[in-house]
Amino acid sequence: MLPIGLQNYRGQAQLSVTGRTERLQNDRGQRRRFTREEKLRILAEAERCTGRCQMAALLRKEGLGSSHLSMRRQQLRDHGEAGLDAKAAGRKPTRDQRDRDVEQLERKSARLEHELMIARKPRGPGGWGEWQLSKEGARLGACVL
Repeated sequence: MLPIGLQNYRGQAQLSVTGRTERLQNDRGQRRRFTREEKLRILAEAERCTGRCQMAALLRKEGLGSSHLSMRRQQLRDHGEAGLDAKAAGRKPTRDQRDRDVEQLERKSARLEHELMIARKPRGPGGWGEWQLSKEGARLGACVL
């Protein structure tokens, strides 16, 4: 842990080298996570900026790109403050257990309907499973396949 003077308000390490502040990568190499309050604070500070230089200084101080600011503004506009809440990282599940069960039942239903269609198929002379009697065979009692 670094002394308080070498940390920013989030506790991330900073070094002063020739009057310039540089951020060190956090110890575990993980992404930073901003709370809703931090995001609202940054958006409020961005609204108070009057020039491009002030905006650039704010983004440098926070370690953000302009696209992050645009994305957060859009989230706030579309969903309100709830849109700024942290989302779970990683790939989102596309189907839950209920969806998989419905899909399995639909496949089973289609298979049973196909079997029923085959069972109900009219079977005339020469149809599947029918014995076809020839005229001579009928007289003699013989069957022809």
